[in-house]
Amino acid sequence: MPTKPVITQLLSKSPFAVIQQHLETCAQCACQLEDFMPAVFAGNWKQAKQQAASVERLEETADDLKKKIRLGLPRSLLLQVSRDDLLELTHKQDEIANVTKDLVGLIVSRQIEFPQEVHEPLLRGVTSSIKTVSLLKDASEEISHLVITGFGRHESRLMEEKLIAVGDSERQSDLDLADTRATLFTIEDRLNPLNAMFMYRCIEFVGRLADAAESSGNRMLQLIAR
Repeated sequence: MPTKPVITQLLSKSPFAVIQQHLETCAQCACQLEDFMPAVFAGNWKQAKQQAASVERLEETADDLKKKIRLGLPRSLLLQVSRDDLLELTHKQDEIANVTKDLVGLIVSRQIEFPQEVHEPLLRGVTSSIKTVSLLKDASEEISHLVITGFGRHESRLMEEKLIAVGDSERQSDLDLADTRATLFTIEDRLNPLNAMFMYRCIEFVGRLADAAESSGNRMLQLIAR
């Protein structure tokens, strides 16, 4: 009976597989915004609520995976990273799903109607934040190669470059959202003050989505450096 190579057996028991699955779920959660925001702008609350329900399901799945990671990590690992580092990475990844859920929950619960002038810059900010999450997911897929090569220099450099791109994308998100806030500021005097306050809060959540991806990428960079 053929046996699996030792490295394959190690990878199958490695926590990285579940951590990558967790990030994939968080990224899927964020990607729901691609359809959610246009539905909100169009006043299609039926579709918006359907997308929000998908976000909630994915966020719950991410929570289950986070719990699986926390309970499944042994106290000592045959890896070049510590248990605490992996738990911290999982926590930062989880923020992606949490912030997405908070954003759609706020918008749907209050049925926020964004002014036409804000649609384009806000959608750019959302797109930039989703791109930041997607770049993080792409970088995370290199982890398996790093484990196989024992965190070799060439492979580590490739992953470093991908993680630097995550930071660049987060900065673009900041610029896009700064434009959104500036646009909203110019018209806020004609808005209900409470509604305007919640719109600024939504813009903040979109920024936090990109921030969560960048923080996860920074944690991955620290793992490579150790």
